[in-house]
Amino acid sequence: MSYLPIKEKLARRETVILDGAIGTEILRREVTWADHQLMSRPEFVRTIHADYINAGAEIISTNSFQLCRRALFNHFRDETHRRHIGAGDLDTRASTLLAQSVKLAVEAREQTKAKQRVAVAAAVTTLEWCFRPDLAPSDAQARTEYREIFQVVKDAGADLVLLETVNSIHEAATA
Repeated sequence: MSYLPIKEKLARRETVILDGAIGTEILRREVTWADHQLMSRPEFVRTIHADYINAGAEIISTNSFQLCRRALFNHFRDETHRRHIGAGDLDTRASTLLAQSVKLAVEAREQTKAKQRVAVAAAVTTLEWCFRPDLAPSDAQARTEYREIFQVVKDAGADLVLLETVNSIHEAATA
């Protein structure tokens, strides 16, 4: 699927139905949100996507809130601290989880028999804490980081990008 059917529908001024929150739904089903459940319980995430598709969603968004290297790094003092507690792979973990989030959404779309066509939107959030726009990186650094994120989700098969919880117009424009 591509973005084209969605674009055509919007051009005809028709309604397009987007899914609901993934993380909130994970918690509602009484499961922790650890690692977004992308690696530990992929079938659980696929089921949530399938439920949204079966409810009529034409766009499903990936379970990727705050999945970027910068956000993961913010949990640690420095590289020594990361290695000490076994998180030395953070340079690649965000990209791995981002790709997995797209993969699970694509698989849910392929495995669910829906009447409607369904697009996968890679949900990409602000690079820093979503409640602190003052912490945003420079434009040049933000462009570099967003390009990296967009390439990962494109390569993984996302049909479009959804900027989610971006806390400033400036950062959204930079993305």
